[in-house]
Amino acid sequence: MSITRILAAAGIASIALTGAALAQSNTNPQASAKGQMVKDEAMKKDAMMKKDEMKKDAMKK
Repeated sequence: MSITRILAAAGIASIALTGAALAQSNTNPQASAKGQMVKDEAMKKDAMMKKDEMKKDAMKK
């Protein structure tokens, strides 16, 4: 097999894999949006807990 054919086959395989990955990530946008909301809520709770800890530390001093 010539090097040109090998490179062409590798390029086509790369494009196919990229397309498959994109299709898989976009199949359920609601689930990914929900996941993002859950992450945001967790970050907010964590930030509030840290704020409360800082207030308690300040009160102890």
